[in-house]
Amino acid sequence: MKYLKNALLIALIITCSCDGQFNDETPVTFNTGVSNGTTNLTKTSSQSRVTSYTFNGTEGDPIARSTAKAWTANFRELNPSGTEAHFFGADIIKQILAEDGCVGIRMYYALDDKQQRQILLVGVNEEGQNLLPQGQGFAEGDPNLIADVSWPCPSYCSGGEF
Repeated sequence: MKYLKNALLIALIITCSCDGQFNDETPVTFNTGVSNGTTNLTKTSSQSRVTSYTFNGTEGDPIARSTAKAWTANFRELNPSGTEAHFFGADIIKQILAEDGCVGIRMYYALDDKQQRQILLVGVNEEGQNLLPQGQGFAEGDPNLIADVSWPCPSYCSGGEF
């Protein structure tokens, strides 16, 4: 559990802290026409996309601290005044992971009404489907939720690097 928390926090910091200027990010590409039994790949425009897959909750791997340090330094160099990270407390993450059928969390980039980049968290089931609330608004007691209201860094930072 300790490693899961650390890996999730590192993933949040590294993969979710990009500013809007990074529009060159592309999905992972695969060799088309390959099937491994649970994954089918198809070509969509200039990118290969996975069209059929299952998740089991073991996706993702830890990375070395030196790699995290280098990657976050790369980002800060190209985006010196942007948000570096978003902090989510353990309670909201645990709530999402406790949703029925949830095997992980998907993180979405979003722009709020002030055009500031935000990170949204949503639970995902083994078929890769988002576990979304039943209604369009926020309703107390809905079995699924979407998390935001993270605390951005700068403002709420540890004061140190990796």
